[in-house]
Amino acid sequence: LDEFLNRWTIDNVNKMTLQDYVGLRNKDTFCQWVETKTRNLGSIKGLTSIKFGIYERNDPTKKPKNYKNDDKYSWLRDYGNNRNEAFKNVKSDIQKIIRLSELGKFSDIDNILLPDLFKWKIAFLYSNERLIPIYKRDVLIKISNHYGLSTNRNTSISEMQDVMIQNKPANLNVYEFMRQL
Repeated sequence: LDEFLNRWTIDNVNKMTLQDYVGLRNKDTFCQWVETKTRNLGSIKGLTSIKFGIYERNDPTKKPKNYKNDDKYSWLRDYGNNRNEAFKNVKSDIQKIIRLSELGKFSDIDNILLPDLFKWKIAFLYSNERLIPIYKRDVLIKISNHYGLSTNRNTSISEMQDVMIQNKPANLNVYEFMRQL
């Protein structure tokens, strides 16, 4: 966590370019750090690279349906009409997630457009360990139901995180409790 926070300070996130954010052959991108280099802080493997909001395609000729595409990148439609606009909006959402996480305003993260898996991993990384590093909705639902929260597909991640935090034994840190769960 310290390595991540030292590499991706707020200042570095604010200065981040699209190439710093995501790139095929760059192992030092923000997305690489969140998905791969911090895997022991909770995995977000699975789901395609669209979880990042915008990504560089391995095969530029394969343009996925349901997303906006240019000659090199694909992104969520709601983020804009071109790669620069899309990245600007993705970056803005990441900056919001970081700010909200630092303030502990987790319920405000639920309505941010980025896919849940990715945005909640970012939220955890900047939360000062005030969330449990579990990000997959189906797992969170099972845990929440175990603790008596009646869940459905509309139950927010922040509600499920809150139930876990409320039930975390004082003698366990968030990682020990994650493994126990």
